[in-house]
Amino acid sequence: MITLLSSTFLNTQNKVILTTHDWPPYTASDNGKGIVTEIVIAVFEKAGFEVEIIKLPWLRGERNVNEGEIFAIFPYISTDNRKKTYDFSDPLISSSQNFFYLSKLGNITYQSFSDLRNFAIGGVFGFAYIPLIEREGIELDLAPTDEAAIAKLYLGRVDLSAHEELVAWYIINKLYPGKIHQFKTIEKPILKVDYRLMVSRNYPNSKQILKIFNQSLKKFIKTNAYKSVLKKYKLY
Repeated sequence: MITLLSSTFLNTQNKVILTTHDWPPYTASDNGKGIVTEIVIAVFEKAGFEVEIIKLPWLRGERNVNEGEIFAIFPYISTDNRKKTYDFSDPLISSSQNFFYLSKLGNITYQSFSDLRNFAIGGVFGFAYIPLIEREGIELDLAPTDEAAIAKLYLGRVDLSAHEELVAWYIINKLYPGKIHQFKTIEKPILKVDYRLMVSRNYPNSKQILKIFNQSLKKFIKTNAYKSVLKKYKLY
């Protein structure tokens, strides 16, 4: 179905330009290209596209996507604010954002963010969880990177630190390989999230490319190749 739908289009334009930045294990990890990068490349190639990925800082990448110089940036969460400017692919992979803490604090639970007001809470600038927590009157001690935020947690400068779960465990394994047992997560997630392509509305033929991509993705996630990518990064 994809070939029939896109054959005329692909004869004239079969290259797509994407951007991302380092955010292991999703992109540019030591174990390969990263989970999402491998999925995106495979899906496009199955649909007959040649893929060019340009590494750019996140904000610059967003700007170039909006201006139509680049088809899409990944991995991104769809939000109401972003949907005013960009289109989004179907979900590539799902994960969660969680609070991390040191196991010496015992077992921490919560029902609402207000239950955590007595804790010093850290996190990383730019994440969707920030307004959710701050609206409860909780002031966050934010860091520019996950590495910096996790270091604050390890040094005891904060009690809890909010992170994308897989990213945080990747960093903990890298920075504190013999001390992984000292870290825990609160079982209740802050957010459950789906990562997607954030797509330009100004890139040539963007809506048709997105439609083809989504059809190819739907088929790809049912294959052993998709399972193999997840197994490679210990997610299956």
